[in-house]
Amino acid sequence: QGVELVRASVNIARPDVASAYPAAANVPCGFRFQFACLGPSPRAAVTLVAFTAQNVAVSLYDLTIQTQPVSACQTTLSPLLLTSLGRSGSTWVMGLLARHPEVVAYDPHTYDARVASYWATMFATLAQPRSYLQAICPTDLANPHWFVGGDIAAEATPPDPVMGHHLHAESVSSRADFALARIDLFYTEAAAAQNKPATRYVLEKCDPLLARVTLRNWYPAGREIVLLREPRDALCSVLAFNKKRGYVSFGRESVQSEEDYVRWYTAPLTLLRDTLNAPHRPVAVLRYEELVADPAGALRGLLQGLGLDASDAVIAGMLESPATENLVFHRTTASPAASVGRWKSDLSPELRAACRTHLDPLLKALGYPATH
Repeated sequence: QGVELVRASVNIARPDVASAYPAAANVPCGFRFQFACLGPSPRAAVTLVAFTAQNVAVSLYDLTIQTQPVSACQTTLSPLLLTSLGRSGSTWVMGLLARHPEVVAYDPHTYDARVASYWATMFATLAQPRSYLQAICPTDLANPHWFVGGDIAAEATPPDPVMGHHLHAESVSSRADFALARIDLFYTEAAAAQNKPATRYVLEKCDPLLARVTLRNWYPAGREIVLLREPRDALCSVLAFNKKRGYVSFGRESVQSEEDYVRWYTAPLTLLRDTLNAPHRPVAVLRYEELVADPAGALRGLLQGLGLDASDAVIAGMLESPATENLVFHRTTASPAASVGRWKSDLSPELRAACRTHLDPLLKALGYPATH
């Protein structure tokens, strides 16, 4: 699902390869690793990729892995994940959806709560062999985070099948049960505090990374909304918001120039495209531009697709609350309507050229026109 599970070094001598390829006699060319695959179905596909010395990725082959359910914990609520890139209107959408009587979120205009993602990430980290095998063969006790994971000692897997089952299965399942119970308890209490007895969904933002994959795999009844915004408008919004706040973020801090940032932006856009094209459990799509043009109509279509109450009264209640101070602070144009198509006037010729080179191959897949 587009997420890296484990990376291993090629550092094991292979005499059989050396005998077949004498020129490689002194070059380690074997590898070994263990990982946990928490798939969304009984059969999960994993791709093995090699990286050359020049860091060029070469896909070697696909593996199909048989998986089993990881938890027996019974939950009362399911996640409603809002997946988007930064500056796509997610704070606005969170506020709208949080006012639906069947959806609970934890004060999205004050906090960026990631309770479900927190516990999912904790579980996904501790469920990997490189973490839980540290319990019997720790490799770096000088590191205060040694339990999170590191190199796995060759003798780490116990030969005793009873203890092996305890480490590989029972401990992993108990962590999943614990994490699921904590998510359910937090949002059950939040729903009670908000007087929402009909709550079905827990609403959170979720990046298209490991936490999202774990949550989708945990909850068969969970749903996901992909919020799309014209990528070039989002780029303009990032640059303007960074200037407004006086510091850079949203990945801009990791590159030297704005042209480099356009190139960097292709990676999260590719993940978003892959999320839309996932073959299992399709997502609901909400476009920022449609929400700006017709808020009631866009919300009605989204709610109907999710099987939620889409009556006029409910939608009116979602739209009637005034903009909060936090939401106003997020704006970088005079109005939402002014933010649509802003790239046509805001982008410099140099950034337009960078968009044409790096983003245009992805724009069509996301439903947006090429750069002129």
